[in-house]
Amino acid sequence: TNKVEMAGARDYAVYTNEAIINGTNEGETPELLFDPNNLPSQTTDWMDAVTKQGLVHNYDLSVSGSSEKTNYYFSAGYFGDQGILKGSKYDRFNARVNNEYKIAPILSVGHNLTVSYGKSNNIPGSVFASAYRMSPAAAIYNEDGSYGYQPGLNVGNSVATINYTNDYTNTLRLQGNGFISLKPLEGLTLRSDFNFDKTNGDGLQYAPVYTVFSAQQNNRSRLNVLDNNRFYYIWNNQATYNKTFADKHEINATLGYSFERDRATRSNIQVLDVPNQRNLWYISQGDVSTITIDPNNNINGGDLVRRQSIFGRLTFSYNNRYKITG
Repeated sequence: TNKVEMAGARDYAVYTNEAIINGTNEGETPELLFDPNNLPSQTTDWMDAVTKQGLVHNYDLSVSGSSEKTNYYFSAGYFGDQGILKGSKYDRFNARVNNEYKIAPILSVGHNLTVSYGKSNNIPGSVFASAYRMSPAAAIYNEDGSYGYQPGLNVGNSVATINYTNDYTNTLRLQGNGFISLKPLEGLTLRSDFNFDKTNGDGLQYAPVYTVFSAQQNNRSRLNVLDNNRFYYIWNNQATYNKTFADKHEINATLGYSFERDRATRSNIQVLDVPNQRNLWYISQGDVSTITIDPNNNINGGDLVRRQSIFGRLTFSYNNRYKITG
């Protein structure tokens, strides 16, 4: 709700020198970060340099209706989130359609489908930590246009981190279910439904060659291509019978079968020496001898979940007073 009040360059220099002096053993000469006789006056607000006013906007449109044999619903929407870190952004487009059809008095079918596409520009959260810790006496840019830093302070230039970050993610997701319900006899209902969640995601991370200072540099360009796919589904089949005899004897029986599966593939491929041109950010454009695959982020068609079950229940009730269930 409130920004942290940051110290000015002069206060930061004074307190930093005091901390160094207090942390120096007796008899040793402290290595001060700032000259006590020439303390800086120019102040850089690093939090202002890396943050902006965030904005979230959401738009939805829906249409629905029904008739004696059909119910329908359609919606489409857009969600946008421009984060408070400069360069961060997320967009999502989605559509949904629900339909149910009563084909005959004993037969009905329906489906519920949702598709969404999201894309994001990702900025590392470490930018916040760097901005809080960076010396306000250091300039964002030097006079020659290079990025500024504070000698003796092992904290990176957070503006440079944002500008050198190229991290993009795209996700396509399809969710839904379909069902068929049949009532061939009075009291008997047969129902089968299929539910699924399919996600295809890819990512691109590129780090160019750069040098801010010894602790903030990258000597070889690096490209990471990420791929993440997942398909989950569950198929349920159920028969339910409910009947009352002689006004006092009620039977309720259920028998069902369920099958569930969750599969995933995931990979992270890296290559070095890729040119710093967006249209050339492909594995084939780098030094193919440096191609590596991250073993911790590589799954080739592995089953995360696979289970099936058969279930049943029988309930007998007499005169709405006595009940036996098994």
